[in-house]
Amino acid sequence: MADIVDNFLSPVTIEKIASYTRSTPNLRTNLTGWNSEVVGMSGVILLWDLQGQLFQNVKQETMNQLPQYQHLFDREWSICSHVGTRLSYIPWHNDAKHALSITVYLNSSWDKEWAGYLLYEEQDHIRALLPKFNRAIVFTPPLMHTVLPANIMAPLRESLQIFIDG
Repeated sequence: MADIVDNFLSPVTIEKIASYTRSTPNLRTNLTGWNSEVVGMSGVILLWDLQGQLFQNVKQETMNQLPQYQHLFDREWSICSHVGTRLSYIPWHNDAKHALSITVYLNSSWDKEWAGYLLYEEQDHIRALLPKFNRAIVFTPPLMHTVLPANIMAPLRESLQIFIDG
């Protein structure tokens, strides 16, 4: 089961993330760092690992928003900005090595016609969540989920991925 938290990050932090991804050359991709089961036949997803003060700001805001998970906060964190190019996706997987997985959507608007939904299994149902600006999807692995490709008319799909290791 996934928890949904709207207005997850402050506007200042979201602007700093956008600035970081547009000015930082420390870029990697899903094609060079992810194992093949999580890449599948996807197009390129651009990745920037947050560091320094921006990392600390996101971590603090996350802890403030999710006090029910404080028992995990002393573990190792990773925070990464994702920009999915057109026709990129993430195949079904379960984030099994993490204790907590959080996706925060960063596009200021997203039309349902663009697709790019997050799907996850809940008992015998598949649930679909449309990307919504500054909405966090929080779940404790293992939860089978996938990110569908955005269609050819969609803008680049921007999100922040926060993982707390198991």
